[in-house]
Amino acid sequence: MAPESKKTSDKKLVIDFIGYSEPNNGRELWEVDVFHNSSNINYKLFSNGWNYINFRVEKWQLESFGFAYIPAESTAKLLNINTLEIHNLPYKGVSTASFIGNVFGFEKLMEVYVDLIQITDLSTFKTTTIEWKNNEFIEWVEFLNNEEIKLTLAKVEKGVRKKRSTTMAIVNTGFDL
Repeated sequence: MAPESKKTSDKKLVIDFIGYSEPNNGRELWEVDVFHNSSNINYKLFSNGWNYINFRVEKWQLESFGFAYIPAESTAKLLNINTLEIHNLPYKGVSTASFIGNVFGFEKLMEVYVDLIQITDLSTFKTTTIEWKNNEFIEWVEFLNNEEIKLTLAKVEKGVRKKRSTTMAIVNTGFDL
């Protein structure tokens, strides 16, 4: 069942869930209307009237540091809540199939997918992508501090799901933001 809506803490931005769609082959999406100060801003956020967001919204953190994160399918958006300036985040094809959630921390936005993490610096809007290319998939990631993240990983062996946690530096390792 869809949430009724998500709102920023100051209620300037409201995202209403208006429907569910499965455009093809099990690709599940939420259809939404986005309002800023009661005015519909779909035309600013979504191209060609495609106002759909990723289906998994349980770990979607809407706002922090004056920005709202909109998990639009394939090209998520970072919206300045006060100026309505929009930053398109890097393309992630069929993102609804792999999107887990996002988290803000240390003036950064971290988008979490089963196979990669995208970390965007909120002052420069530079995004660093960390791909996870082994037999594990990402379950969740959190900031430990400005320089490290903690990953929860999982894999299935002989029908049994095995989890582990590890930490990773995100500065001075080629992942500098």
